[in-house]
Amino acid sequence: MIQIIGMSATLPNLDVIATWIDADLYRTDFRPVPLQEMVKLGLDIYNSTLTHRLRTISTMGKPGDDGDLIPLCLETILAGCSVLIFCPTKNWCEKLSDSIAREFYQLLHEVQPPCDAKGFYRLNFII
Repeated sequence: MIQIIGMSATLPNLDVIATWIDADLYRTDFRPVPLQEMVKLGLDIYNSTLTHRLRTISTMGKPGDDGDLIPLCLETILAGCSVLIFCPTKNWCEKLSDSIAREFYQLLHEVQPPCDAKGFYRLNFII
């Protein structure tokens, strides 16, 4: 017997897929970490209903970072959180991840931050 266990936070038609593969469907809204949704317009960050401006981000003015995502990623990582970015195409995703990786690499090597005994850099030293 073949068993498939799948998880999705983005598929709107899970019931159709479950019926198609003759599977049991389990749904939950439980999140171990609360989801915080915000909207970025220009350099301003708003709540998800666009009724309150939360803050304005500082731009790094890096070529290829038209959406000013690098400072947002850096801010999030320095706060001890993770970053997940959705891109409309695979090519866009590859270019963006390359830009972010190059920028983070340059930041780490310009400042020469101290590292711990295992050789890991402390990112909070950079900014």
